[in-house]
Amino acid sequence: MSRKNLYGIWGILAAAVIIFAAASMFGKTIKINYIEQIHLQDDYLYYVDRDEGEKLRIIRSNPDGGQGELIVCQKHVREQYRTIRQIFFDDAGEAYVLLEETNVESWDGAGSRIYRCDFARRRLAETDYDLTEDKAKYGQISVQCIRDGKLYYIGIPETEKGSAPASLFAKDTQGKRELLDQVTLEYPHLNSQFFLSKENILLWMNYVGEVFAKEVGTESYLEIEGVSGRSGVFKSLSDDGERAYLLDYKAECIRSVDLADATSKVVFSAEEIRKKYPDFTFQQLQWPDCTQTGFCAGVENEEGRTSVCTYQDGVYRDYEECTLTSSTVMYRMRWVYAGILLVAALLCLYWIACMKYHVQTILVRLCVIFLLSLLVMDGFLEYWIEQSMRQQLESNQTIALSALGKILREDIVHNIETDAYEFPSGDRALRVSHPSVGNGKGFGGLSIYVYSIFHADEEGHLYVSESMSEYCGVPVEWMYGSEVIDAMYRSYQSGEIVNQSDENRNGKRNNQFIPLVLSDGTKYGVLRVSGDGNIQDYQIWYYQWNLKNASSTLLLVLTVVLMVVLHIFLQPLKTLKECALRLAAGNLGVTVAVHGHDEVADISSAFNQMSLEIAKYVEDIRGISDGYYKFIPAKILDLLDKESIQEVKLGDQMTGDFTILSLHAMDYSRHKVSLSAEQVYTRINRVLSQLVEPINGHNGVVEHFDDIGLSAFFTVSSQEALDAAIEIQQLLDERMPDKGRTIAISYGRVMIGVIGHEQRMEATAISAHSELAKMLRLRGGKYGAHILITHLVYEQIPDFDEHYHARYLGNIYLSASHAYERVYDVYDGDSEEEFYYKELTREMFEKGVGLFVARRFYEARLIFVEVLKQHRKDKAAKEYLYRCDRYYKMAEDEEKETVIEIF
Repeated sequence: MSRKNLYGIWGILAAAVIIFAAASMFGKTIKINYIEQIHLQDDYLYYVDRDEGEKLRIIRSNPDGGQGELIVCQKHVREQYRTIRQIFFDDAGEAYVLLEETNVESWDGAGSRIYRCDFARRRLAETDYDLTEDKAKYGQISVQCIRDGKLYYIGIPETEKGSAPASLFAKDTQGKRELLDQVTLEYPHLNSQFFLSKENILLWMNYVGEVFAKEVGTESYLEIEGVSGRSGVFKSLSDDGERAYLLDYKAECIRSVDLADATSKVVFSAEEIRKKYPDFTFQQLQWPDCTQTGFCAGVENEEGRTSVCTYQDGVYRDYEECTLTSSTVMYRMRWVYAGILLVAALLCLYWIACMKYHVQTILVRLCVIFLLSLLVMDGFLEYWIEQSMRQQLESNQTIALSALGKILREDIVHNIETDAYEFPSGDRALRVSHPSVGNGKGFGGLSIYVYSIFHADEEGHLYVSESMSEYCGVPVEWMYGSEVIDAMYRSYQSGEIVNQSDENRNGKRNNQFIPLVLSDGTKYGVLRVSGDGNIQDYQIWYYQWNLKNASSTLLLVLTVVLMVVLHIFLQPLKTLKECALRLAAGNLGVTVAVHGHDEVADISSAFNQMSLEIAKYVEDIRGISDGYYKFIPAKILDLLDKESIQEVKLGDQMTGDFTILSLHAMDYSRHKVSLSAEQVYTRINRVLSQLVEPINGHNGVVEHFDDIGLSAFFTVSSQEALDAAIEIQQLLDERMPDKGRTIAISYGRVMIGVIGHEQRMEATAISAHSELAKMLRLRGGKYGAHILITHLVYEQIPDFDEHYHARYLGNIYLSASHAYERVYDVYDGDSEEEFYYKELTREMFEKGVGLFVARRFYEARLIFVEVLKQHRKDKAAKEYLYRCDRYYKMAEDEEKETVIEIF
């Protein structure tokens, strides 16, 4: 395999490695979008994050968000909509989830199954526990734990009015269910929470935040000190498997409940935490989970996302990203890695085919362009459909919310004025609002509408009065985000209907806030009617999924058709290629037959004309080839206003302001001793060819060669000269490291002309600035500078400091013009080590130079000592330190030079 082939393959592989590393860095962290469940167990955080796409992510990490492990669950699988209702644990500390799957198309109820979180294999493992029948009967399931192979759970009925019993069951792996106890709940569907202790004591909280406890299988109720009999005080109930924990929103504390002796105590208080974290408040916490050593919760940020906060061993943390383990990153990005390897393999094969077999690549290129165009069009179409559908669905849902709100407002106002203790919802509202409506089968996570009533106190503060999803008697500030709260109060104060969407643990919701005003004009509060955004997201996803299938099939068919058509139409190009090869072999005047009037025919005609013209011009070229010994660069011809080399005459000249570059690549005399003449010339030509390419690439002109060096000028801009110098320095530093090499650049008036003899001419540039560049080049090694520029060059480059890195080296004195000139050391082309230290010490170094020029030698000496402490190899700093040591000891009337060189 040729060297060119190898370079191409190595380039492709290097790019693949870089992209591979970039993908790994990207995949190492997960930005948390919205936390639905969160638990603290055995010094691990377990939480469910709903990302912005179609995935539910179950994450286990350290309390500080590190060493994260990930299980991904798709929200939409065909017509199934999936919701993770709970995370719970068995007696060995293994994590399990209650997963509900709803058939959105048929609405035939929700399947509820228990899965084990297998973080080693990063998947949900099926278990033998199936709660589908219980879900159909009870509507809501609250799983407590798995002990001794039995699943303990509570079935909560969906009854909206009055009281109903909630049943505690134990189910084994064979599906045998045992009823252990029943407790009566008022409005059981309104956010009841339970905890079953290892001592078989059941603790629960009703919709108004009142806590009860009893021994399972008996009628013995427990009176818990500091907890029992306190209504409307507690916001949430959690447990660590041993104890229960209650969030007391009035006292702003978390109480630990010991069911064994029916006592409670405060384990975390906002007052104590604020001593170290003044801005802390329990009000911002969502779904807190506690242990004896700390707690965790979701926290809504300014963007509306719910991130993670933890308080562990007296340390409060709040983070929005989780860092994954290396193995999890590899698993998460496996398809990306596979895609990178596949593309790299295809590119390598394509490169080999192009280089070795000279395959026709226009077909492949056109197909790639066509495919990319179709993919862009498909992405735009998908985005347009999504936006159009979302807008239409939101409009439809807003209309439905308005209709429902009107019905509910009439019923609520009527009930408040006639019977304030009756739950304010009429039969008409029930038909559209309750989750059980729909042939007696629940919608699970996709309940269509829910509503809440917020009552205002005398001071105008809103509290949850009645709700299908929140605790009653709790201030709205404890339950909702700032945007939703603002919408509530705007509706209450203005008396107008306000629409505002939000996101909670059940998904997205579109809300309409309706002011409740009694017939006598009294402002009672606000009614919130919410429509489930999950259905809307599912409908959009479902249509997009069908569209993707159709577009993928169409894309494949169109690609095959395109390749066949292009192959047919490009067949005549083979004949044209054969004729071109004959022309390249020296068969001048060869022509190809022209058929038709299409683009291929036009190309064939142009080829024939080109072939005949080449044959004609070859003779002219032979006639002028004898004049090539007077070769002068084409750009010099332009400067001299000559159209061809034949017009050049001895003495032709012009004057202009140009940038001069002078460099010397290596010590020519040293190599003449160790190498033969042939080896010396070979090496000189190889080095000079490498130097000329960057100069030509930056619109420069080589004036003359000097051993293994050159002098060049640039007519376009000084920036081109500096870019060429940086490229040359990097090239030489890579191939021929030489710490004493310097490239010097100056700017000024230059005369360019033709000198020599009529039979032997050459172009040259005459200028004092050329000599200045040469002298700077010879002295640059003394100051450890690889690229030196004068102040005139610095001024010629717009926004120099934004594009380059340089330091003020000092002043030089020009004897011919009796002028001073500032000199700068540009270190963009230096090695990484030199660049780092020069950039690190630049400000300090320039301060020292300023003090030196101001003749404050002792102060400058101290500065340069500090520079050398950080950069011991800084030759310029050493030179200045040497001079400072001499000058500050000299008498004031003794002559002291503040310039670094005199030319």
